[in-house]
Amino acid sequence: MEIKLYGKLKGCRQCKMTKDFLINNGVEFEFIDVLADDSLPEMLKDEGFMSVPVIEIDGIKKFAGFRPDELAKLS
Repeated sequence: MEIKLYGKLKGCRQCKMTKDFLINNGVEFEFIDVLADDSLPEMLKDEGFMSVPVIEIDGIKKFAGFRPDELAKLS
């Protein structure tokens, strides 16, 4: 299972909480800073996401926000 976490490195409490949850539960993931590439926020908006963090599993963006119930399913 390939997991990507789209978020912001600074100023996003939910991004930090999601990242910490994944790390603390031994889930391997790639963190993608949406501010590092101007096209990323627009891409997420085009897919219906209005906020970060966004979790992508195996190429399909699944959910946004800090969702411990959904994150627990990844460990």
